[in-house]
Amino acid sequence: MISDRFEALSQAFRVFTEQLMRFRALFLVDTPEAVGNLDHAVDGILNAFHGLYDAVNAEAKGAFDFYAHPITGLVLWIRNARHHNSANRVRSIYRCARKEENETNYILVDFAAGEAEEGGTFAEYYVSWADILMVFEAQKRKYAESVERYRAALNADEIEGWCREHEYSERQIFVNLLPIVSAAGSACTGAIAQYITPESVEAETFLDHFQTVQPADFSKPDYTELTSRLFWPS
Repeated sequence: MISDRFEALSQAFRVFTEQLMRFRALFLVDTPEAVGNLDHAVDGILNAFHGLYDAVNAEAKGAFDFYAHPITGLVLWIRNARHHNSANRVRSIYRCARKEENETNYILVDFAAGEAEEGGTFAEYYVSWADILMVFEAQKRKYAESVERYRAALNADEIEGWCREHEYSERQIFVNLLPIVSAAGSACTGAIAQYITPESVEAETFLDHFQTVQPADFSKPDYTELTSRLFWPS
């Protein structure tokens, strides 16, 4: 079961990569379709990761505690918010930009590649920081300690402090989700690799990737200012 769910996660990453490669050309011709395709592909990754979590709990309980690790736990919280239509489904930057009545400036927060991955970059899918804060707020009553650990893992205080210093509100902040979900894959794969027998090139690739490529360095956020208009041209 774990092997099958890892296969599904690997294929979900492949589908996302394919949609991202097609995105720019389609975005200029049919923006709603391009955005919908990308959103659906990200949902596929998040749901496949949740499926892997379920499989580990069923087949190898104790091999890895997903909620004890702040990055894997955060990914599951984000998945659940999107799945259950809470916290605005943790909207992509495209969804938020479409709702803007006037052009405004956004701050895009990305993260440096691991120290051993000099020159490395991540695919991009930015989500609303304000929506992530809503996820934290919803969990705070029961899981206050986890909220603080998850915030610390993302270096949230530094991100918010930088934005306040430069006079940006929380709703103007968007964080790249791909370094986060990639780091989640890296965090759990080593502990469950013994249960995984790859059946496809994709599964072999991601099994190797998650075990050998350093995850993002969340202590080094990178900030880029862009206008909201760029994310919804039609």
